[in-house]
Amino acid sequence: MSYRYGYFIQSIIDENGNKAGYEALLRYYDPVDQKWKFPTNFKDFSLREIIPLLKDVLPRLNEESGFLSINITLNQMYDLRYEWFIRWARGTIYPMKLRIEISITDDYKPNLLVKRNIIKNLKKSKELDVDVILEKIESTNVFLKKVKWMFKDISGIKIPFSQYRKTGDDQWVDINMGEWKRIATSYGFEIDVTELENSDDIELADNLKLKYRQGYLIDKPNYGESDFK
Repeated sequence: MSYRYGYFIQSIIDENGNKAGYEALLRYYDPVDQKWKFPTNFKDFSLREIIPLLKDVLPRLNEESGFLSINITLNQMYDLRYEWFIRWARGTIYPMKLRIEISITDDYKPNLLVKRNIIKNLKKSKELDVDVILEKIESTNVFLKKVKWMFKDISGIKIPFSQYRKTGDDQWVDINMGEWKRIATSYGFEIDVTELENSDDIELADNLKLKYRQGYLIDKPNYGESDFK
């Protein structure tokens, strides 16, 4: 059975409430359930497979300004074609700016060679004016130790507010939002926030002077229903 893959688009605003850009979120259409779903095999996609899907996004953006964020895996960033891909994507989405978002899973344990190559591509991204954002930031010291080796070379992190909504007394937060702000300042990168759902989330983002915000309170991912004009 073949599935139809495509990018959904979700708006991102700045601290003043102005539209700053979009995130392209990969989904597939399940003909049995007749629903769009998150692909569990995203880690198996090659950079080459992303290209036709990205081309499909462009007409819906209607030559917007701002930036377009694209998610890739750490394995895709390690790919020898990474520089070629970001050069192609940067030129293709012009005048929008390209942002790359990456995340690290619990079971991902890169060796020294892999880390060196990822850092090389992070540095190359900066040379080409492509921001790389580490997303799905967790609130634990274990997570911090796992990703700290990237901090000197990334442009920012994206924190989901769900990490700070307690679901029970046993939920422990090692690193609060204020501490993340201190870490970001010391390394010189920005903090984006996502999963904004209420006015309290906006107030916290305002208090910490966090620039880019995303979430259902602002806009839901869509395949074409939103007005991009």
